[in-house]
Formats: sequence, C-alpha cells, structure tokens
Amino acid sequence: MLDSFDRGTATVDQALNVLQEYARLYEPERDRTDAYRRTLTDQPWKRCECAVCRSIGIDVVIFRGAERNRRRGFHNLRVLYLKLQRELRDT
Repeated sequence: MLDSFDRGTATVDQALNVLQEYARLYEPERDRTDAYRRTLTDQPWKRCECAVCRSIGIDVVIFRGAERNRRRGFHNLRVLYLKLQRELRDT
C-alpha cells in the first residue's frame, strides 16, 4: 500500500489505514496517526536529493529498524554536511 501511495495510485487515507493497523501490532499504546498523516502529506523523501531517499523512497521515513536507521543516518549526515557548507559559504 505504501508503494502504491508513493506511486500516486493510493490515497493518504488508504496508506494511513495500513500504517495504523501495523502500528497497533507493535506499539498499541501509542497513536502516531497525526505524525504519519503529516509525513504522508508532506512527502519529504520526494524533495530530498540524497541517494538514500532517491533509492528507497517512502521507506526511509516510515519504517524503523537497524537497516532503516543506518540509511537514515547517512541521510542525516548529508543534510548536516550541506548545512555546514552553506554556513561556511555565508560567513
């Protein structure tokens, strides 16, 4: 469903329903509906130019786990690097 949403063939609500079902399995006491909706609506992985976001798309921001965290770490390092470059250039 998330891949369908990423391709534009499913709606935010359809993707959100699947995410809510999944979240209830591993963390039933916590409701992330608002955060998931905001992320799905904003689609930050489509604006990011890093190789991680380009290669794995929506999965970079939704799923947790060691592999996702490593990839997200590389993304965060790239973002920090670009910010530092801008700051140094502007000083």
